[in-house]
Amino acid sequence: MFRVRETLRGDGGAAAWKKLLMHRTALMRQHHGGSSRKCCGIDLRTSARFFRLDLARTTLALDCLDECDTVVGFAILRTNLPSNCVYVSLMTSFRPGVGRFLIGHISGLTCQWQRYLVLRATDGALGFYLRLGFRLFNWHGTQGYIAMSGTKLTERLRAATDDSVRTAILEELRRRHWIDTKDQEE
Repeated sequence: MFRVRETLRGDGGAAAWKKLLMHRTALMRQHHGGSSRKCCGIDLRTSARFFRLDLARTTLALDCLDECDTVVGFAILRTNLPSNCVYVSLMTSFRPGVGRFLIGHISGLTCQWQRYLVLRATDGALGFYLRLGFRLFNWHGTQGYIAMSGTKLTERLRAATDDSVRTAILEELRRRHWIDTKDQEE
């Protein structure tokens, strides 16, 4: 049903990589209805902190293609970290099943290259990753992206069915400075 096309950062040089990143973020905005500035709560402008300090340092792009070779989702990864992890900088899907398919593919790569699969999730995607077995951890306290996880908070968030409970837990994570505040993302 789906297949993955891999593009390495070195293929075509720095300008080609930036062009690929800009094209993928434009696809994301087009599909999810984001503005020229933000999409899914992420500031995707090339001048934004996320693009400059996170996305621009990535090393591998995975495009999920359907049977007609149309891009139906993608993941942008950083595989050159010294901390035994593959870091998913940005991932999005445009059809049901694509996110799960990409995580499965990335998990297979992680088993080959590194020990951990690490990502940051938007509030809207958090439930998806929790259902797949991901755990919360202190993002800002990480040394090389690996840290102690918040097992009790993870379980509370997984069990939350009420939006007010979920919001309270997310606020607790922000209070602990485990996730960025809305102002820090911009």
